[in-house]
Amino acid sequence: MQAINLCKQLSKLTEIDCKIFNLQKEASSGVIQVTNSINLYTLPVNRLIQVAFISYYFIRYRPQIVHCHGFMLHVILLAKLFGIKVVLKSTLLHQDDFDTLLSANSSLIRKTLNKLAIKAIDANNALTKPIYDINKQYVPKNIFKISNMYSGKISDCNGKLNQALIVGAVVPRKDVLGAISFYQTHLASFMNKLLIVGPLEPKSSEYCQRYSEKVRAAIESNPEVEFVGQVSQKEVSDYMKKSRVLILASSSEGMPNVVVEALANNCFVFTRNLDGVSTQIYDSSCGRLLSESYNENLEEIISKSIDTQSPQRFALDNFGAEKIVRKHIEIYKKLLS
Repeated sequence: MQAINLCKQLSKLTEIDCKIFNLQKEASSGVIQVTNSINLYTLPVNRLIQVAFISYYFIRYRPQIVHCHGFMLHVILLAKLFGIKVVLKSTLLHQDDFDTLLSANSSLIRKTLNKLAIKAIDANNALTKPIYDINKQYVPKNIFKISNMYSGKISDCNGKLNQALIVGAVVPRKDVLGAISFYQTHLASFMNKLLIVGPLEPKSSEYCQRYSEKVRAAIESNPEVEFVGQVSQKEVSDYMKKSRVLILASSSEGMPNVVVEALANNCFVFTRNLDGVSTQIYDSSCGRLLSESYNENLEEIISKSIDTQSPQRFALDNFGAEKIVRKHIEIYKKLLS
């Protein structure tokens, strides 16, 4: 989604003919025309077919830059083979930072190929500071940090209800039980309801039946907790517009888009001390770290933050679409100069 949003915004500010390749782990494939100048190609899971398809488009369209959201080994190596500049967005610590890619857990062949691909990268967007600090050892030039963007409409978010929100799949890493406990301990005394938006039994390798059953039991035993389930992205935004607080208790995230969107919808945010956007907001007027105790009146702080639209202003200042896109354009121009 971030890749599509970036291309849409790029097309507004500069002439661009964009081809997006979605390398699925599923068997489905196809093409979607996003705009007149942007096509989204979902490629089959077979790696050889992906290589053939991408090679064909490299030959046919001869792009000057390939921008990878995530480390795509064969795409990077193919781009370098065709003499195309490579921009890589490193998205998640301990998954696609360069230390992890070259770790002892990988086979010798894989490490060798990863090393070749890293050397082939012309510019690297290390999404967060910890990733930046690692990757800078390998790519000392043309490494930068550009945040995820919020490209939705900014509304006035009036008429908020006195409710908190959890958004995400019910899996152990998201710690929905911890978020429910936090709400009960710190927010229930002055808020009316906690909504949980997301699948209870997600089709994901992270799904744990025992954990989902525990969450179901917690919901059933707490009348102020309401399970909404999985809804469309538009409906998620609608729930954010109506809610005052987002609780994100995940044990690990990169730069969670749910936080960016919640801020843009003027929600006060509680998160763990995570990498990425969370580290930017916990000491600001629009969010706090999850904690066992607070030496401050949370009801007053949340009300003041929302009344002064601090979360929304923070989102616009740090994650506004035009600002983020112009930073990308500067990188592209630098590579092509």
